[in-house]
Amino acid sequence: MFKVLRSTKSAVRFSLKHSKKYLLENRCQESLIVLWFSFGGADKRVSYSTGYSVSYADWDYQKQRIKTNKSRVINSHTVNNYLNKLDTELMNQYSRFLDEERPITKELIKETLDIISGKLVPVEKEELVAIVKEGVKLELNRQRSMGNPLNRLSITGEDTEYLTRNEVSKVLNVTVQTLNNWRREGVLNPLKIGGRVLYRKEDVYNNSRLVA
Repeated sequence: MFKVLRSTKSAVRFSLKHSKKYLLENRCQESLIVLWFSFGGADKRVSYSTGYSVSYADWDYQKQRIKTNKSRVINSHTVNNYLNKLDTELMNQYSRFLDEERPITKELIKETLDIISGKLVPVEKEELVAIVKEGVKLELNRQRSMGNPLNRLSITGEDTEYLTRNEVSKVLNVTVQTLNNWRREGVLNPLKIGGRVLYRKEDVYNNSRLVA
């Protein structure tokens, strides 16, 4: 099986937020370590805060990592491992995006870095659907508790889709006699279910003659 290899034209580098000149003049000043990711032209460049700061004396400009020898940073290995993780996993994700032919934007790159760094927890589609359903269910229950007859449908659609004459009267702000007149005129026809006179919600809401 043959495959086509494509150039990603991307690069990750780390630098300090302040210039080398400034830090040389202010050697006690710590500067934020920033990740830069380039994935195309000049307008496709993303900066991302790593959350760590270091001084000029403890930063290796060539390796783009914290110095491990003669460094005052006790957790230099931990920080460098974190930078390596950002670098490796971002490049892996970027390659995956290319394989999936996904539109790559700055927002997507930053979201990916948030997930890698743990700032953002990814949610599976099924879990997201469950969360949305639960939220809608809670809102419907709240509406029911307020006595709103317009919100009697359940999240699964298994609840009643019908309204009684009194409920329709309240919804449309008309009398029961008017409903009887509309029935005779064919404007709004009820159903008889189990000896009860009920109106389909769809007929009540979507009847253009009633809207007018």
